[in-house]
Amino acid sequence: MPPVSKDIATPVAIYSGNVTDSMDLITAGWGSTPTGISGVPSDMLNTAMQSPSSSSICKDANAIWSDNNKNLVCTLVKDGKSLASGDGGNPLAYMNNGVNLLVGIASNTGRSGGGATINPENTVTNYYTHVYSYIDWIVNVTGLEKSYLLNTTARPSPDYSTITDTSSSAYFYPPISASNILQSTGFTLVMLLVSILALLI
Repeated sequence: MPPVSKDIATPVAIYSGNVTDSMDLITAGWGSTPTGISGVPSDMLNTAMQSPSSSSICKDANAIWSDNNKNLVCTLVKDGKSLASGDGGNPLAYMNNGVNLLVGIASNTGRSGGGATINPENTVTNYYTHVYSYIDWIVNVTGLEKSYLLNTTARPSPDYSTITDTSSSAYFYPPISASNILQSTGFTLVMLLVSILALLI
């Protein structure tokens, strides 16, 4: 995976509104692709548009999913564009008034036909940890103000030197973004959160 330039490193704001089926979302990552070797990360950053769904398929493919405004956001696979091996922790972002907001963190997929391989060919649904559902916990773990985490205006990186209690997390990274496509999506915040939220799912 190529490094992300510090020139595009910006903290991400967390989306706090309702997740609806009409939203156009985007995810990006270096997961393996159908044309590449299974399990080997892509050498190019790939993106895919995603649409939330309240379909019963979401429940059928993942029994713990119940509603897109609770712990998990479900999206249906369209045109074979899905999460793949190596995409765990990818951001799910929503563009609102020119600002990318973090909606979710790639968690897992729902597969059809009993397929054991994580690839778009046998994947019917994608699931993302709904970040805002954990906002109070994130505030407690990171020491950041809730107003800062939800602030959609351009802002400088937080002063992490003032945060001394990081004992609740196994990893602590400064914020960087996933790509220049998702300039406002903090990839490192995603990785920080996924390393911790994985324990809750």
